[in-house]
Amino acid sequence: MGAIQSSINSMLGTVAAGAVTAKHMKDKALIAQEQGLLAKEQFHEASADISALSGQAEEASKLVESTSKTYDDLMAKKPGGKGNTKASLEERRGKALTEKQAAERAFAELSDRIEAKVAMKARAEMIMKRTGIGGRE
Repeated sequence: MGAIQSSINSMLGTVAAGAVTAKHMKDKALIAQEQGLLAKEQFHEASADISALSGQAEEASKLVESTSKTYDDLMAKKPGGKGNTKASLEERRGKALTEKQAAERAFAELSDRIEAKVAMKARAEMIMKRTGIGGRE
């Protein structure tokens, strides 16, 4: 009788182990699906953000050009003539330089944000491919 009981216990252990393994595999598949869906969401958010930031960066680039030209023009001016005293010219140059630097910082920040979104999009696409959810071939 002991051999039969041992055999039954062994079979029950095998069935229980199989059930645990099956549950683990199901849970693992659900986690992968959840990661894929999250990656898909991040992919689309990053795409939209890149588009919006690219428009802002284009405007910031134009502003950099404009403020740089204004600053360069003021640097080329010589004191003299109506309203062009040395003090007023220096004041206008200082203001133009500040505006130029602010525009350059804004453009650099936008460029960094775009780079971060491009990286986020690439990472999300890799996860989507790995999980088989919405990946692009």
